[in-house]
Amino acid sequence: MSTPSHSPSTEALMDDPEPGSSWFISVAGIVVLVVFFVALAVIYFRAERAEFDRKVVDRPVEPLVELKNAQNLLLAESGEYVDPDTGETRRRIPIEDAMREIAAQQGSR
Repeated sequence: MSTPSHSPSTEALMDDPEPGSSWFISVAGIVVLVVFFVALAVIYFRAERAEFDRKVVDRPVEPLVELKNAQNLLLAESGEYVDPDTGETRRRIPIEDAMREIAAQQGSR
């Protein structure tokens, strides 16, 4: 005599025997994943801010001071230069002299 073999039904194979633990593992995995990506973003943006501060904010001011001193020196001395757009020779005078000339022109009107 042969005994009939019982094969499990497809419904029994697809049914989750412990749905509570499956939900807990799924939710815990999602929470861990979100926390991981938030931590990764915090680390990235802190590093980005540190680089920005190092490259832009904390730059040494000596080159800027040297540039400003050179510009102030040009404003305080006389000289001539050629305008690159028109090719005309122009005269450069100190700012104090220019202000005196303008005031004298305004006074003579």
